[in-house]
Amino acid sequence: MVTSASPLASEAGVAMLRAGGNAVDAAVATAFAIGVVEPQMSGLGGSGAATVWLAESSRPVYLDFYAAQFADSWRGSPALTSGPREPGARDLRGVAIPGSVAGLLALQEKHGALTRQQILAPAIRLADDGYPVGRILADFIAAGEATMKSYAAAMQVYFPGGKPVSPGGVIRNPLLADSLRRISRDGVNGFHRGPVAEAILSVMNARGHPATLRDFAEYAPRWKEPLCTDYRGHTVLSARRRLEVARRARPASTPALDPVTQLRPSEPDDVQDDTAGETTHISVVDGAGNAVALTVTNSSVWGSGAFAAGFFLNDSGFRFTGQNIEQPSRSRWRIRTTTIAPTIVLKDRSVQMVIGAPGAGRIPTEIVQVMVYALDYRLDPLDAVRMPRIFANRGQSPGAGGAWLHGRAAEGRADHGLRPGHRIVRVRAALSDCSSGRPVDRRRRSAPRRPAAGIRRETLSTLRDRGHASGERGLAIPSAPPRARLAVADTDSDVRSGFREHGAPRGCARPRSPRTP
Repeated sequence: MVTSASPLASEAGVAMLRAGGNAVDAAVATAFAIGVVEPQMSGLGGSGAATVWLAESSRPVYLDFYAAQFADSWRGSPALTSGPREPGARDLRGVAIPGSVAGLLALQEKHGALTRQQILAPAIRLADDGYPVGRILADFIAAGEATMKSYAAAMQVYFPGGKPVSPGGVIRNPLLADSLRRISRDGVNGFHRGPVAEAILSVMNARGHPATLRDFAEYAPRWKEPLCTDYRGHTVLSARRRLEVARRARPASTPALDPVTQLRPSEPDDVQDDTAGETTHISVVDGAGNAVALTVTNSSVWGSGAFAAGFFLNDSGFRFTGQNIEQPSRSRWRIRTTTIAPTIVLKDRSVQMVIGAPGAGRIPTEIVQVMVYALDYRLDPLDAVRMPRIFANRGQSPGAGGAWLHGRAAEGRADHGLRPGHRIVRVRAALSDCSSGRPVDRRRRSAPRRPAAGIRRETLSTLRDRGHASGERGLAIPSAPPRARLAVADTDSDVRSGFREHGAPRGCARPRSPRTP
């Protein structure tokens, strides 16, 4: 089974399974394809991470291919500033060396069964022949005009004749097809060396970035042990440091956070549409029991906005400063902290759930809450994703003491038991039809008016409402003790863990013990 935000990308993954490939082949093919059809969220200029369960050897692996800054190129450069870099800076100093191509190829080469040419063929075909545009992508394109207008090649692809591609139109991207062909033929050298790297570097250098060809040539993904912990007899595999929020989840009886509490309708304190996740997630399980949770991202919508060789460059280094360079480190690379958390849940070493999400700082808490709905309340994956969720984190919540409420929680009253002074912001997340991508109002089941600025969508990606699943094998959701309650704490706070450490498969890193408050 393959799930992603696009039916075209999911079908690319399924084609690999039908050709005799495994879950890794399918996930990598899906990732390359979704970079073509969902270019605002990910692509060759982005980065990501993957958690993999290898059934035959009963062991997990984790690959980090997040975009990075090469410290040697920045040291002494006038490009450094005393303040933090902010997203959207037009001088492109926020661009980091992309990791997606090196990471995806390394993953497939080590654990896949098919050839590189087979894996890249669907993405090349989509870029060459074109793909239909749904409402969501059309809205993103229209909203991104200011971002793209400095790049004539991007405008030719997404604004032919000076107007944005409309729903039902077809996008062809011959520049991207050429870049994909080079990668298919030459492997990682087709991206990190030669014409593609030179094209990227030309754009970056022209707008203030001090990177060199050495940066591209020396970039390498990082193999790590995933973090493993147990929850109610299930082994949870995820990104190191990303699962710490899960360990800070604790049983509680707070009515506001009880998922089965009936929310009373009332006037909300504040209502907003959901913010875009700037990220996309892919989940794959094959017939042999292998599983891949793969999250890829541009960091911001359309990344930095810079367009080279047919794709957008990430914005993953936007807070890079001279202070980052001078901090003691054994590595010459500097990588910004990320909350992406591709996660796999096992029971008796058999895959039960593969999950991930967009949503920046909300990712860990949202994954935990969906896991609880599925494991404790025995909901099927789609219902678990559609259930209410809450997020509170100093620095990312809507104002001091604020909390985000998602889904049906946004339509009712959920402030019982919250601390005095908390301000509630209810987020009305949009649904969309899988085939057309047209947003649908959650309550009226009809198309909402087009947003004036920005595009809003449901936060969870793995089985999000606009996502697409292909294949004949579903995910098994085990039974679990009913009526469990979960309070997701502020991610900056320290509370007792509701998880236990035992029975983790080999190849796992044990989580650190919670600090004493």
